[in-house]
Amino acid sequence: MNNKSQGLSFAYRYSSQISTAIALIILCIVMSFLSDSFLSVGNLLTVTNQVVYIALMAIGMTALFMLGAIDLSVGSTLALSACIMGHMTNQMGVATVPAVLVALCVSVLCGLINGLLVTKVMLPPFVATLGTSYIYRGLAAIITNAKNALVMPDWLRWVAAGKIGNQFPRGIIVLVLFYIVAWFVLEKTPFGLKIKSIGGNEKAARLSGIAIDKMKIKTYMLTGLLCGVSGMMLAGRLNFTNSTMATGAELSCIVAGVVGGTSMNGGSGSVWGTLIGSLLMGVINNGLNLLNVSQFWQSVAMGALVILAVAVDSFRQASQNKVKKEA
Repeated sequence: MNNKSQGLSFAYRYSSQISTAIALIILCIVMSFLSDSFLSVGNLLTVTNQVVYIALMAIGMTALFMLGAIDLSVGSTLALSACIMGHMTNQMGVATVPAVLVALCVSVLCGLINGLLVTKVMLPPFVATLGTSYIYRGLAAIITNAKNALVMPDWLRWVAAGKIGNQFPRGIIVLVLFYIVAWFVLEKTPFGLKIKSIGGNEKAARLSGIAIDKMKIKTYMLTGLLCGVSGMMLAGRLNFTNSTMATGAELSCIVAGVVGGTSMNGGSGSVWGTLIGSLLMGVINNGLNLLNVSQFWQSVAMGALVILAVAVDSFRQASQNKVKKEA
């Protein structure tokens, strides 16, 4: 294959990610004209740091999309794990490390429950995780008596809200490290290849000897763990926890994945595309804030973006199916 063919193959394979990156660049250029403070280093770093918690959860959502599944409880799982950690450290006087470990174990347990409901109880992923989203957020409110935990551990604040040289957020470093690991796991290991195989053709994957149910449960548990980590990062940055944290975050994760080129029908996707999608949403929210657009209109914009993202995914999938039939 010559260089031209390789270039065309690369462009076709990553066309969604490339188009999203171009859209991000164009949006940044437009915002630089609309607001003098947008392109400042401080603002751009702030935007990136603000999307850390969404981008971390979106890794798990991307893996589930590749599998052909979905998790609508990610925001509630985040809230439950963060509230447990905050309640243990604030009200119970538990040391930080044990409290964080318990919170992460709970988030993994939430993922396990989701996986079992999908694989063993045979509930559709949408129904199962929509139900558990209410359960997990309700438990967060019950455990904390709907009260805030107002002081987070110093080292958690150091990681999630601290800055290198009083400017570069450490949270961005954490985000990049997780994405490097996620890219390696999903692209270079049997685990990631099995996920894509199941999402591409579950029947063929089963016939090839892949343990479908086990892989689904593992992916849901991985998503739960990422929600827990995201909860710790968000709690550390905000310096408080409550049961309403990350309300609606599941929609942001869906948009980040789909806009980044991951098909909700399974079989393909890219975590780097998801990262670009997360940044795109962050820029939109930041730009609307700088332009003093009301929260109501921001909600309208987010809803429109969700519809647009799903519509684009449906169109992309229909086009791919048409090409396959013609071939």
